Amino acid sequence: MNGGDWMMLTALCVSIAFCVAILWGNAKMTADTVAPAVKASPEPVRMTKAQLNALIWLYRHGSDGCFDKHGVAFAQGESAPATRSTWNALQGSGLLEFYGGRSRGGVGYGRLRLTPLGVTVARDKARD
Repeated sequence: MNGGDWMMLTALCVSIAFCVAILWGNAKMTADTVAPAVKASPEPVRMTKAQLNALIWLYRHGSDGCFDKHGVAFAQGESAPATRSTWNALQGSGLLEFYGGRSRGGVGYGRLRLTPLGVTVARDKARD
């Protein structure tokens, strides 16, 4: 799934939640109560130039990637121009998440993907 697919999936989930709210008569339900993670951060996200470049690189390469045995990220057949510590910092700020891999009960060396907030920030910064 690329970044656009994640955004469409999020929008679909929000739409379904609103339909359920209308059917149940809960008219006070807002987008903030349904999907607070999609809402942009109230303060600007601070990151280094390397973190910004890594975020934009992953956004332009489908917003999803995997790690090899040396900790190098790959997406759409290309290796990322960022180190594992850069990805860890982005994960710590909530712009990226790690999933899969042996340490999480899966196979391989693990995967990474942008969060909805990460997609929003990357899309805005990539336009600049």
